Amino acid sequence: MDYALTIPNEYKISGLQSLSAGAPVAAFQGAQGKQVLRRAMSAILPPETAAETKQGFSAPDDNWYRGPNMGYIEEILLDDRTLSRCWFNRTMIREVVAEHFAGRANHRLLIWSLLCFEWLQRVLIDATPADLTPGLATSVVSSDASRAAGGTPP
Repeated sequence: MDYALTIPNEYKISGLQSLSAGAPVAAFQGAQGKQVLRRAMSAILPPETAAETKQGFSAPDDNWYRGPNMGYIEEILLDDRTLSRCWFNRTMIREVVAEHFAGRANHRLLIWSLLCFEWLQRVLIDATPADLTPGLATSVVSSDASRAAGGTPP
């Protein structure tokens, strides 16, 4: 399966493009999944780690989005900035969050996807190129999480 991603110049990671462009085509021929990365890292990774099968990542359990984290979910997904995006249906987002919080439905995967998409928007689209420094996502997430917990941003 082939994938393509176009990244504006101001967002490119310095040196990564030239490093991958200089790799011999033979290194990628017949490679599946993460084999190229595994081969590249084989001198660094312990053999048992390099031989591990691919593991999926699942969204947090449905109760993670209830209780103490409800305020965080509301702060991000029901925020005017989120709801004003042209690709979000604000009524649907409000209904999904309300149904999940009330326990009438388990929307954990959709909520997780919406959160991830919104954070990508905030970190990569809303931010200016000057803002894109290592640790930006961490500082943005910790600031919003701190506000949700009633604290002040670091």
